[in-house]
Amino acid sequence: MESADVDRYELIGRILLWLSAAVFVLSVIGAILIAGSDTQLPFAEEVEREGRGVFALASIGAGVAAAGVLAGLGAIVSMMAADRRQRLRSGEPAASQALRDLSAGDEARGS
Repeated sequence: MESADVDRYELIGRILLWLSAAVFVLSVIGAILIAGSDTQLPFAEEVEREGRGVFALASIGAGVAAAGVLAGLGAIVSMMAADRRQRLRSGEPAASQALRDLSAGDEARGS
């Protein structure tokens, strides 16, 4: 893997982290708009008011979940890119890297 490839992965990780923040902010804005909407029917005002609250909470919950997934993916990609960059700087050949990774996995499993 080249250094330019690692740079691209780091950029992807940063983009995912920023997208997670944008998703969270947009979900909060959406929840505020849902909760503040005023389209009441004259015969079911209380039911609509409670329904808007439920949808507002669902909007925030979905936004937090989606932002968490994006942030987690961004962090994983960034950590993998940092590890790969460290290996490239050490000058370790790719074949020995793969063998070291395999032996580390065997030790973790207790083999």
